[in-house]
Amino acid sequence: MAGIAWREWSDQVLEEARRGRRPLLLLLRASWCRFCSDLEEGVLSEPDVAAAAELRFIPVRADKDRHPEVDRRYRRGGWPTLVVVAADGEPAEGGTALTREEVRALVLGSAASAAPGTLRDFRPQIVDRVAHAILEAFDARHGGFGTGQKFPHPEAVDFALLYAEKTRNPAFREIALKTLSEMAAGSLLDPVEGGFFRYCATRDWRQPCTEKLLETQAGLLRNYLEGWQLFGRPEFRRIAQSTLGWVERVLRDPETGAWFTSQEADDPYYALGERARADRKPPRVERRIYARSLAATISATLKAGAVLGDEAATRRALEAARFLVETLYSPGKGVYHSYEGGRHILGLLSDQVFALRALLHVVQYTGDNGPLALVEDLIGTIVPKQSPLDGGFYDLREDDPAFPRSRRRNFALLENGLLAEALVRAHCLTARREYLELAGRALEAFCADYPLYGYFAAEYARAVELYFHPPLRVFVTGRASDARRQALADAARRTFAPSKLVLALDPERDAELLARHGFPARGEPTAFVCIEGACVAELVDPAAIPEAMAQAEALRSRGSPNGR
Repeated sequence: MAGIAWREWSDQVLEEARRGRRPLLLLLRASWCRFCSDLEEGVLSEPDVAAAAELRFIPVRADKDRHPEVDRRYRRGGWPTLVVVAADGEPAEGGTALTREEVRALVLGSAASAAPGTLRDFRPQIVDRVAHAILEAFDARHGGFGTGQKFPHPEAVDFALLYAEKTRNPAFREIALKTLSEMAAGSLLDPVEGGFFRYCATRDWRQPCTEKLLETQAGLLRNYLEGWQLFGRPEFRRIAQSTLGWVERVLRDPETGAWFTSQEADDPYYALGERARADRKPPRVERRIYARSLAATISATLKAGAVLGDEAATRRALEAARFLVETLYSPGKGVYHSYEGGRHILGLLSDQVFALRALLHVVQYTGDNGPLALVEDLIGTIVPKQSPLDGGFYDLREDDPAFPRSRRRNFALLENGLLAEALVRAHCLTARREYLELAGRALEAFCADYPLYGYFAAEYARAVELYFHPPLRVFVTGRASDARRQALADAARRTFAPSKLVLALDPERDAELLARHGFPARGEPTAFVCIEGACVAELVDPAAIPEAMAQAEALRSRGSPNGR
């Protein structure tokens, strides 16, 4: 495919445009930018696009490093930028991270035909519909959702935080802020020892059901960390630290480094104050280790280590991750469900999903890319669980091919939402397009079901948002031993963005992965702030990262979905 016969940027080309009163089609690129090559070799090489580009414009390329003056004047957020430049040199329409349809419309001069729709109406508008359901279910007086018993619903709070940041809608800031504040002020939080109870019997967060589950702590730890980052409330930070401390004191198994699953309910005990409790035997700890809750806590504790600057939390999370890999994970077979002196039940989908997410978080928060090999192996064990009937993932039964349709769809909706989000993240970290395609099939399988579940579809909607608008990524290149690389990566990990990924790449250890992502191996550590289809900034100063990430997140969240 011949593609466009590009001219290189020069004063002569500008003069030719002025004389002929003919606009330029300017491709502003970077020599190292994989997204730039993808654009040139993809839609810009389609015969009708290439022909129209040469008929209607003077096609011209400029390398942003060779022509910084062109970069300063015409860049629209990142590389590649594709922009029409009028004959007088003034920029007209165009942008960065353009979809295939947007590129075709820009070059052909008319709205390009959209990709054929699906039978099940799988579109980005799903996110807004679930947002509306969450808004309707929000209890404006007491926070949380519904008007009866109050469960914390960390996934719905996660979604509210993401949607508030994406849309700047004050209603969703209020949902997150009110819910986090009321849960902390009510009886869901144990004021004496710390840790959250499972739920409350009344809508005002009173009369707690007093068992404490590890998975509840993991979800709410994540919520309060992000709440502190977004709202800057010191009490949210204190609650996150208190929750982390309770999990370590009460549920951590010193022998394995993992965490036990729960502490049983004891209403009379929890009604006592600190002194009276000292004379009582504390409630029994259930000394089983479950893969799902263990993996969820690894993820939340890694986040706590990064956000709070708590190196001890990071070490404990990595110790638990080693137990997960060395004891519960079996190469080529997947993850076992539980451990109690031995491991039990291999291959349940939910366990694979949470373990996959935890391994991706190890990569993101530590700079160790070794677990990516485990990620790819684990995805390989999950793929056979994809239903040939609808594309969703289930614990399939060989004797009943219709089994996926007969099981509880709300439970599968959560599993598939979490898995799809993990697959999108795996695509971003490994540059394997097939993972994105698997995520799309899983999400599409439920696009007729999600309206039935209201705010329970929050995780599914979050995954849909990330599928159509893949997360912001910060790629940090440089030797692992270089403190400057660590400073760049730490700055990116501390900066709040609801869906960010951070990948540190050593030119020697990660040469193949570095080449796959298309970044140069430079002597000086460098951070590349990217969204799907464009690199937005190239930085060497950690102090510049928060602003660049904010600009990239705004660009990522714009209305048009990228590439799908």
